[in-house]
Amino acid sequence: MESADKGFIDAMKKVPVFDRLSVPQIRKILSVCRSSVFAKDETICEIGSSNDEMHILLDGKLAVTQGDGKVIIVLDPIVSLGEFGLEVEAERRVRIVTAQESSVLVLKHRDLKALFKSDPHLAVRVYKNIISIMSSRFINENIRLSDMEEMKLKIKRLEIQQRVGMQKTQEHEVDLVISDLYMPDFDGFQLLKALRNEGSMIPVVGISGFVDADRAKSLGFDAFDQAIRVRGPVEHDKQAESSG
Repeated sequence: MESADKGFIDAMKKVPVFDRLSVPQIRKILSVCRSSVFAKDETICEIGSSNDEMHILLDGKLAVTQGDGKVIIVLDPIVSLGEFGLEVEAERRVRIVTAQESSVLVLKHRDLKALFKSDPHLAVRVYKNIISIMSSRFINENIRLSDMEEMKLKIKRLEIQQRVGMQKTQEHEVDLVISDLYMPDFDGFQLLKALRNEGSMIPVVGISGFVDADRAKSLGFDAFDQAIRVRGPVEHDKQAESSG
């Protein structure tokens, strides 16, 4: 029994919302938890259900799914779900299903709040952890959204450059296209593909200091010219060493 108790305590210490709690505080929380084993494909939380309890995965796997059953993410131990429902009353927006037989601790929010009344220090520590977790998630989400916006802008620039390049070949009688194979945003490879997709058979000559003629022709270019590549100091040193 003592070994099992230590196992639960060690597991709870790995849950971010219970970070830096003392062993006596963790024991208090465990005293109001219910240990349950769920069979594979069993639903733990349904979409639209009340977010009135936490679930701590000790063993097994949990799948977070959308309404259509599409899996968003599969969670491994040790992880907690539902901690934000302590203060934010909202219905669950996802379904939690076991991906295999799983051992889970279930903690009712009302039971945890009852502990907070008897131990204010416990309440302060848990709420600080929740605020820290939420702040971290908001920061990560903002970074993700920023990266997405940057990617959208890059794609938009590519579309504009492609349209401009294609428009010029359509508006003018172009006999030959010469393009650097490696350019920022829209390179020679993309230009060649766009032209061929439009059915244009205008000859395309590729230029690069990084690709040889055989490689360029194998990629579909009609001809290739080796551009003069300006070497940096390190490359010059390596060349001198090999020749010396």
